[in-house]
Amino acid sequence: MTLTRPLPGIRLEAVAQPLRDALPRMDIPGFAGFAASGPLHVPVAVEDVAQFAMIFGGDVEVPGGIAHLGPSVRAFFRNGGKRCWVVRVAGAAIANEYAVPNLMRLNPHKPAIAIARSEGSWSDGIRVQTNLVSRVLQFVSSTTETVDVKLGSPRDVAIGDLVRVTYRDAARAMHLFVDAIANGHLTGTAIWTNTTTHAVLATPANTPSESPSVEVLTFDLTAIRENDRPLRMTGLGFAPKHPRYFGALPTDAQLYETNDWQPFWRDTAAPRFSLAAKEPSGFYLPAGMTPFFSDAASATPQSEIALVRDGLKAFTADLFLDASVRHSTVRDLLDRANSLRYEANQKLQGIHALLGIEEATMLAAPDAVHRGWLLDSADKLPAPVNEKPVKKDATPQTFN
Repeated sequence: MTLTRPLPGIRLEAVAQPLRDALPRMDIPGFAGFAASGPLHVPVAVEDVAQFAMIFGGDVEVPGGIAHLGPSVRAFFRNGGKRCWVVRVAGAAIANEYAVPNLMRLNPHKPAIAIARSEGSWSDGIRVQTNLVSRVLQFVSSTTETVDVKLGSPRDVAIGDLVRVTYRDAARAMHLFVDAIANGHLTGTAIWTNTTTHAVLATPANTPSESPSVEVLTFDLTAIRENDRPLRMTGLGFAPKHPRYFGALPTDAQLYETNDWQPFWRDTAAPRFSLAAKEPSGFYLPAGMTPFFSDAASATPQSEIALVRDGLKAFTADLFLDASVRHSTVRDLLDRANSLRYEANQKLQGIHALLGIEEATMLAAPDAVHRGWLLDSADKLPAPVNEKPVKKDATPQTFN
């Protein structure tokens, strides 16, 4: 039986309080600023400091100090705030990638890749491990593309499971991605591999004469970060039809931008799992994966500095404003924005992403007060924008 929840433990979830007032609430602000993690340009409802930290991470370092979004949100809750909306703004940010240990993707046959759940340098220290979980089935018979087993329960095998039939003397194994089950007769897509090299083999003309071992396979994926509790997703599947398919692990953009959640997404949301799948389709195979934890894999090295990967290469108005409506006047702003949102189905960015949140009655962009910076291409270090010097004996300018 595939578990849909982790082992027993304690889980804390923020529960929205029902509205009791007849009049709309006027104490729900929207914050837009720089965050370490979280979806870009997607409003997320936040109801306590812990939830903000889980989604948006710690404070971002920028030239001259730290970003103001985190301190502003924490101050809001310290002063009695109950609910707010947060938008992470940034330019073209880059997400870290990880080669998942002992997991291969088919068509083409190559290492499986996971990505950080959101862009930015926050995930530099994450390391990835896997371990195989197997459940033995009683073998009855097999062909080169099917297998018959004795089922003790209808839940022993489900559509989407990966069943491995291993012929040890022949150093071969058939991996069957189950599409149909009829009285213990399992059919689906069959892939043969070498049990030593894990190379994909052509389907043999006949099955080996020896009696094989038969297992239903899933795997666990663990994300380790220094000074943090390891996060683990258990019972992941190798095929798209599996209810906990590895390729369906969501990014922050997928999780917080849609209401059409897949069944196991709730398990990835609280606590928020650090990884997502880069390619959300296709079949995967274990290649040398064992019940023991694999060696930990780090992120693929990046050539850009953290500020660039955080999407904060230059401090400009483009970080906060949507290019399609930034020049609109007060008179036509809403008409233009609604036309883009409803007729063109365009996602607005920056502070304009909050136009779709009706309950947000105030807007704060605390990071708009930074002095500003540009990336110096000569030494790759951020430098403040040059300002015109003021002479000590200059007469102050007066505005009437």
